[in-house]
Amino acid sequence: MREAHQCDWFTIGYGGRRGPRCSRWADAEFARMWVCAQHLKAIADAVRSASSGGRGDVPAIRAAARAGLREFQEHERSRAEQERQERRWDPDGPSVVYYLRRGDGLIKIGFSARLHERKLTLQREHGPLELLATHWGDRRTESEIHDRFREVRATGEWFRPSPELLRWISRVNRNQQRNAA
Repeated sequence: MREAHQCDWFTIGYGGRRGPRCSRWADAEFARMWVCAQHLKAIADAVRSASSGGRGDVPAIRAAARAGLREFQEHERSRAEQERQERRWDPDGPSVVYYLRRGDGLIKIGFSARLHERKLTLQREHGPLELLATHWGDRRTESEIHDRFREVRATGEWFRPSPELLRWISRVNRNQQRNAA
């Protein structure tokens, strides 16, 4: 079992004098300094602000200096890399082929292991999108569907809503509903 430590953060009172110690339990240690999640975030924000030319929060910068700025920055890089690894698409993981319609009626046929994130990304570029259907599939499945509807391809992965494509999407939805039941 991990030993519990109190946060080493002290508030800075009027005139720069040390105020009371934080009453929360520490979540992390940096160079012999234990800090809670709130003060860890304050240190991170101060370092980011200072490194981008801002003045930053003086107590947080002092704490970061005390904690060892280099060690803290290395921890931040390591945490960011871990988050990138977690968000990375797993080619062996479950993915879906999706059909999204944008405002001008064009339909995007794509695939993703993280459909929600993919839709948000596309919406930033194309505006509101309507999810028409999804089914299990991978890059090869997506490519086969692109080939099937190549006659109505508008550009890239965007297709004109032909009667054949709309029937296909209806069939996909019926199959999904049947499989869900």
